[in-house]
Amino acid sequence: VFPGILRVMQEPAEFPTALSASFGFVLLVYQGLSALAYMTYGSAVADNVLQNVPENALRTAAVVLITAHVLFAFALYLNPVFYLVEEDLGIEMASGAKQSPAQVTGRVVCRTVFVIFIWFVALIVPFFGDIMRLLGGCTMNACVLILPLAIYLKLHYRDIAPHRRFGIATLMFFGACIS
Repeated sequence: VFPGILRVMQEPAEFPTALSASFGFVLLVYQGLSALAYMTYGSAVADNVLQNVPENALRTAAVVLITAHVLFAFALYLNPVFYLVEEDLGIEMASGAKQSPAQVTGRVVCRTVFVIFIWFVALIVPFFGDIMRLLGGCTMNACVLILPLAIYLKLHYRDIAPHRRFGIATLMFFGACIS
């Protein structure tokens, strides 16, 4: 997702600042909501806090909004995969370029087939939600902490002072331990 965002930014040099601000905002929202839920329900808070909320119009509205978010985010998360597949199929398009009808048709068919395949797998595989939670729990630290640091080390190894390399390696080690 980050390369796609970086590609469309007006000032790509501001990416680290924008990224830090975004992560900070999301952290504050999640911690605030988590603290509020725990203060309200204590140790009886469910994994899905909406299960603690009484069934009423507000809960229904929250479920509808969450569903809408998931549907829109689904397309956003798949965009990098779509770009790679479309590039391999010769349907590549530069940002802002005009597309031919054949490219649009190819893009629509490619994305539709891909989404139908994902939908089919989700319906066919028993306990798909449990499997996805396990994969997400096992890979989150690697994707968020270990891999970015490893890639940074690989790209800038010679430019990083030895004590900083040690610090980065230590962070990677602890990230692997808590995974």
